[in-house]
Amino acid sequence: MTEQRTIDVRKQRKMTARETFRLCLSGIKHRLLRSMLTLSVVSLAVAFFMFLLAENGFMAAIARGIRQRLDEQRLAGRVLNKLYNPASAAELSRRLGNSLKVE
Repeated sequence: MTEQRTIDVRKQRKMTARETFRLCLSGIKHRLLRSMLTLSVVSLAVAFFMFLLAENGFMAAIARGIRQRLDEQRLAGRVLNKLYNPASAAELSRRLGNSLKVE
């Protein structure tokens, strides 16, 4: 069995209007401070995420540009290689297979 406890409720003190107003202002200040801190943390997190996305976009664009320049520089070598080196049977089979692909 559980013991029954009695709760002693003492007489409550009456607050003046000035004390009540100060208590309300204190609560508002506390909540406002917590809200501002939360907002600043969320803002910093969003800014960091946007920085990461922007950096990733810049890196991808730079990589595309470098890849394109390298392909342009290697084009002459590939053309000369195709012209002066005969293709092997495997290479000819691969080319034939690629040309027969149905899309």
